Amino acid sequence: MQEVKVRLKIGNTRYIGIIEYPGHYRRFSDFLNNGQDLLKVLKPESIGGINNHSILLVNKENIDYLHSVEEEYTKPPFSAKGGFFKATLKMKKDETIKGLIFCSYEETDYLMEGVLKETGYFIKLQNPIIIDTSEKYKFLAVGKSNILTLEIDPSPKLNK
Repeated sequence: MQEVKVRLKIGNTRYIGIIEYPGHYRRFSDFLNNGQDLLKVLKPESIGGINNHSILLVNKENIDYLHSVEEEYTKPPFSAKGGFFKATLKMKKDETIKGLIFCSYEETDYLMEGVLKETGYFIKLQNPIIIDTSEKYKFLAVGKSNILTLEIDPSPKLNK
């Protein structure tokens, strides 16, 4: 088993805890988007004073966003064809998140089709910022069920 320390936001509450995931997942984000509805958070801490000896089970559809506190590993070179595009997400909880989203165009000429067809509970953003806060991250997994709109600028920001 591998462990990742994460911060997550559910409604108005923020938690810090440990998520364990099997070693056969190449990336933590692959584990997040597996078919399981619940996510197990070990040693949870929150401002609300949750018992950190408990195990917190969270319905993935209720997670606004989460990010790993520490680097999991050094990523291998990125082999997919596509580009990074500026994205603006309007959330149900009256928040706006801006960041970069990867759009693959290996299988189609329609650039955004990869984002539309992506399965799982989360959309992955690089270098996101939460507007009107000081929160900035390297990576953020945003819960799809909490997104009202996703606006993508059609001009590539970075090519990888």
